[in-house]
Amino acid sequence: MFNAKDIEIAANALANQLAAGIKLREAVARMAKLQPRFAEFWQEAAERLSRGGRLSQQLEQSWPEDLVAAVRAGEEADLLPLVFKRIAETMTIRAEVKKIYAKLVSPVMAFLMGVGVFLFFMVAVIPKLAKNLDSDTGSVVNRMANFLSWAFTEHGLLIGGVLAAVVAGAVLWSRQPENRDTLTGMALQVPVLGQGLALLSFGIWAKQVALLATAGIPIKQQLLLSLKTLPSALQDGVLLMAQEVQKRGIADSADPERQAEGDPRTRWPFYISTAFIIAHETGRLDEEMQRCSPLLIEDGMRKIAQFIAVADLVAKTLAAVMIGLPLVSYFMQMASSLTKSFGG
Repeated sequence: MFNAKDIEIAANALANQLAAGIKLREAVARMAKLQPRFAEFWQEAAERLSRGGRLSQQLEQSWPEDLVAAVRAGEEADLLPLVFKRIAETMTIRAEVKKIYAKLVSPVMAFLMGVGVFLFFMVAVIPKLAKNLDSDTGSVVNRMANFLSWAFTEHGLLIGGVLAAVVAGAVLWSRQPENRDTLTGMALQVPVLGQGLALLSFGIWAKQVALLATAGIPIKQQLLLSLKTLPSALQDGVLLMAQEVQKRGIADSADPERQAEGDPRTRWPFYISTAFIIAHETGRLDEEMQRCSPLLIEDGMRKIAQFIAVADLVAKTLAAVMIGLPLVSYFMQMASSLTKSFGG
């Protein structure tokens, strides 16, 4: 199965060869050398083409439906070089966006590291220190440290097993597409982060619509084929537009000022609505979406970066507080021990 990077490499190679005038069958046959892991796939594709078949029929086995639809339309319109170029651009952007999403984990990791250090001090350091210094102050920190030390000493394997099961369960749960979509929907409700994610999502969606428009796919099919590019929480407006676009037209069905109160299209980013409205006049939706996509992505990345910076600061502050509590207790016990030693 092709992953996003494999598709990007293949699309770039095919676009470059076709733009240089190389016949499609020859270009496809050459792909076996570029991607040895998929040599059999590309050889079968070349044989299919030699028998009068289509490349899109072969790609149906391993490429996403929306990309295959674009290739199929590109075959019909004799626009394959441009279509493959747009596919490669789309996959490059998706890879960059994936890196941004990965950075959202950094505040969580900073907080968890703080929790780990806190537990180490509370379980392994503070109780032994209090015993050696004969200075059990009876403070909340000391009582908590004694309890945690007892718990990990007596039930360490059980606690470790439960924690491992929770972590493994959380990882497995987050890998399910529907659960990731649920997490994204929750994140969309968070101030700043939600705005950034919405802009980023619509930027990727605009790129996909541009690809499908370049291939000559009708507007209703563009909307339906590109729907999965958006999180489910942002899909309602696209579905409504797909239902109405043939009757109302592109501009009227996308203009937020012409929608009923509460319609999700009234919350669409400015650039998206404007792109549809301008495309109604120019007839070039591909160009308008191609133009607005990087603006939305850049703005979305900026807002997400702002959120990460603040979240990282908060997480590190909480971690520092957790680490500081046992350290304060340590110095208090040292001071108490010294005071007793010198007859204070």
